[in-house]
Amino acid sequence: MRRTALGAIALAATVVTACGSGNLALTNGIRPDAAKQLKVAHEQFRWFTGGWKVNADLPTPMSFDAASQFVREDDLAEQIPHGPDVEPYVQAVQQFADAGFTHFAFVQIGPDQRQFCEWYATELKPALAGL
Repeated sequence: MRRTALGAIALAATVVTACGSGNLALTNGIRPDAAKQLKVAHEQFRWFTGGWKVNADLPTPMSFDAASQFVREDDLAEQIPHGPDVEPYVQAVQQFADAGFTHFAFVQIGPDQRQFCEWYATELKPALAGL
């Protein structure tokens, strides 16, 4: 596996989710209303925009809150695929496939794990089959 810093969506090596495991994690949210999912992402993942060079040095939850207090939903929208349309996810995965990654894991933001796994099996997995 070649490591690369293609963007903030590269979260971690070897992440295990309810749907599988791999060498790259992509955060996402698949609520039918993309705006609502972005709101959930902002509530639960706004620290994400700092990247691991920043996040690795934050010792407490209060530190994460302080470091991400000025992050807007629009800041996340550019970095986190969200909503039910598979195309943003396919584009994100394609970047990393082109860089040599061969395994991917997806981290669902929010409580809808079962819905995500069903969407992955019926929508996203088939869309990624050609990569």
